[in-house]
Amino acid sequence: MRYVHAVVALRQGKIRAIVMDEMPARRFLNDVEGLAIMEEVLSEESYAIGFRKGNTELVNAVNKALNELKADGTLDKIFEKYYASFLEGDDSLSVKPEDIDLNKGAKGGTLVVGTEAGFAPYELRVGNGFIGIDIEMCAAIARKLGKELVIMNMNFDALPTAVSTGKVDMICAGITVTDERKENMDFSDNYVVGAKQVAVVRADDYEK
Repeated sequence: MRYVHAVVALRQGKIRAIVMDEMPARRFLNDVEGLAIMEEVLSEESYAIGFRKGNTELVNAVNKALNELKADGTLDKIFEKYYASFLEGDDSLSVKPEDIDLNKGAKGGTLVVGTEAGFAPYELRVGNGFIGIDIEMCAAIARKLGKELVIMNMNFDALPTAVSTGKVDMICAGITVTDERKENMDFSDNYVVGAKQVAVVRADDYEK
């Protein structure tokens, strides 16, 4: 998982800080004692879905579906659902993988998404399945396209290669849009704008 080893190293004093998205950072603070978030926001980023370079047909189809989900309020509801529970440490909302409609058996074939399921609330492994903002968003997109969503969990660093070689159709894992990444893959329209990047430190260090 993307930040687990870094959190261990931080708690052991091997590193001084972790720069990460504020939302997962807040969740880490709920689960791990002795950490703090510095008040200053370091930067703001945008997240989008990544595709093989030149796969214009799929990019356009996903953008159409994504914009429909924005317009009808579905995307907002997905965000609100997870922000209200995961980020506040309220586990009363027990989201189960089997409750997410992956459109299994769809006549339009499959839509294979690569992700790294360790970046709550965007993607998280629960038992043998997956939940999270990105998972539910991709499932809704797949339904719009008449396809079954297939989820492939892998290391974050392996995602660009997986999509460029056709192992997956797209990648979605809280992926920041950068000029460097644009050289090697295409992106959908942003589905997160202004994601705050903060520094997570040991509480003892922050209080000094």
